[in-house]
Amino acid sequence: MRSVIQKDEAAVSPVIATILMVAITVVLAAVLYVMVSGLITP
Repeated sequence: MRSVIQKDEAAVSPVIATILMVAITVVLAAVLYVMVSGLITP
């Protein structure tokens, strides 16, 4: 049973890392868009 649990945790970890990387990228893109649009408007 323990080996199965460890394999499941090892399989979930890369998925969580990928989701976090995508979320960080989207947030950075949104921040840059707001900054650039704010600089262009005035």
